[in-house]
This record gives sequence, C-alpha cells and structure tokens, in this order.
Amino acid sequence: MWLEPGPRRIELRADGYETATFDIRVLEDQTVSYRRDLARAEARSDAPRVAAIPKTFYVVAGCYAGDKPPAAGRLPSGCSARNVRTIPPVVNRLTSKPQ
Repeated sequence: MWLEPGPRRIELRADGYETATFDIRVLEDQTVSYRRDLARAEARSDAPRVAAIPKTFYVVAGCYAGDKPPAAGRLPSGCSARNVRTIPPVVNRLTSKPQ
C-alpha cells in the first residue's frame, strides 16, 4: 500500500488470527517490507460472525497492494500503474449435503 511519509502504526487483522501491530517511519520513495506469521486466535463461541463484502484487490509487485486501483502519480519511482494485477473477489458458497 502507498503511505504518506511520516510515522505510522500498522495493524494487521485476519479472521481467526490475533491482530499484529507495529510502528514504522515511512520515508519518501522508500519501500518497506514486513513479514510476520500471525498467531491463531482461540475460538470464542460468543464472538459475532460478520460476513465481509468481497472486494477486488489490486497489486503492482513490490510497489502497491490495495482495494482501490493504484494512482499513477502516487506510486514510488520505477513503478507503473500499467503493471497492475487485478485479483477478483472470492465468494465462498455454503452448500448443504444431501441427507
């Protein structure tokens, strides 16, 4: 994702996993890579289940990832919005088994 320069707190969330939070300082024209394994969260029977609305995801390798198409003027130097890869939304369908 593209961020304005300055200090940022990043929060990574995924259903079924504990949230990971970290602080970074974004510098102009700098790429920051971060990799972390998220710990599985313990299942809670009282937790409400919320269905997420499927979205298209846009990726320019090494430059941008997000749910909005990348703006050419907002990508780091050397990156082109013409290289965007579109990942369509995935919809899981529940099917019942015949009895």
